Amino acid sequence: YCGGYRPYATRIRCERNPSLLQRYLERWQHDDSIFLVSGTCIITDSLTIKHNNVNITDYNNDGFIVRPLFPGFDVFNVLAAKRFSLTGAYIDGNLGLTGIRVTQNGDAKIYNTDVVNTTFGIFVGGSSNLALHDVNITSAGVFGFNMEGSSSAEVTGLLSVTGTRVFAVNVAGSSSFTLRENARAHLRNNNFGLQVSSSSTMQLENEALLDTSNNAQLGFSINTGASLIVFQSTIISSGNGLDGASVSLGGTAFVDNNAQIFFNNNNRTGLRIEQGIVRANNAFFPVGPLLEAKNNSRFGVEVSRRSYLDWVTIASNRGVNAADNDEGNVVLDLSSIGTFESSSLDDITIGFMSFAEFEQDNNVVEITCNEGGVARGELDCP
Repeated sequence: YCGGYRPYATRIRCERNPSLLQRYLERWQHDDSIFLVSGTCIITDSLTIKHNNVNITDYNNDGFIVRPLFPGFDVFNVLAAKRFSLTGAYIDGNLGLTGIRVTQNGDAKIYNTDVVNTTFGIFVGGSSNLALHDVNITSAGVFGFNMEGSSSAEVTGLLSVTGTRVFAVNVAGSSSFTLRENARAHLRNNNFGLQVSSSSTMQLENEALLDTSNNAQLGFSINTGASLIVFQSTIISSGNGLDGASVSLGGTAFVDNNAQIFFNNNNRTGLRIEQGIVRANNAFFPVGPLLEAKNNSRFGVEVSRRSYLDWVTIASNRGVNAADNDEGNVVLDLSSIGTFESSSLDDITIGFMSFAEFEQDNNVVEITCNEGGVARGELDCP
């Protein structure tokens, strides 16, 4: 080790003594520690991490299991400890509180880890730069992955959340959540998929994928001043029990370059914008962003209550594609605005004091204007 630096490395064989991991962490008083763990570790209290640079990893890449003897407490509690790292763990919460709680922390990493049977899978509060890579969360009673208190986190590989009774991922309290290049978030088969709220931000970078399909109620919601930024990435939110997505109450979504967003086969509306803004940014790229909404049980895209859908880009070869929705393909209502370019719409209804502008290269089969609705540009109200 250069400069005389030598971290403490400890081999912990829970297959020989299931309580060893808890015993070591209760007594340990050092920063810069490495624990090489194997077997099934049984605990009777939280594994609290208070020291910096603690690395808990599986021995020989074989994985290890941590299971509370009885419910009622967090499994891992990382408290004001910098650069904590956990790799190769299978955490069975035994219907307890939280699998991994990270508070007042910086630069923690959770890799190749499963969290099952908890109230909260992973809870992040007042912490920055948490990194997730190949993390699976299953059967959380409230939230699978929860952020609050101006926290920040990123996914660099896969994050999969299934079987959650409320939101698979909840980003709140001015927090920031990012899917890095080629990262994937599969938030499927939950009650709700994703919520970003209270001035928080979610960003998808190059070639990232967000899949919020087949949830019992809502695919994802951007609300109360929160923002979604999609840059050259893909979102799929199809087959949900209610809406594919909702942007509401001051929420905004910005879609850039050759992004693709699919809202198909939902049991109510594909995309619902209510007191919100969805905008495709102007971009000097050969392929513009695509918004597809097909075969939804109510509307493809519904824009209402002083909302704004702006899908006009310099790269004008893809736009809004809405067809085969049961009650209407695009609806503007209650003083809302929609602008379209290179869009293909089976029909659009422009309702009470609403306004649609058609720039160029649009293919609209039917336009209905009522209650003061107005259309202008290359297409007009009949």
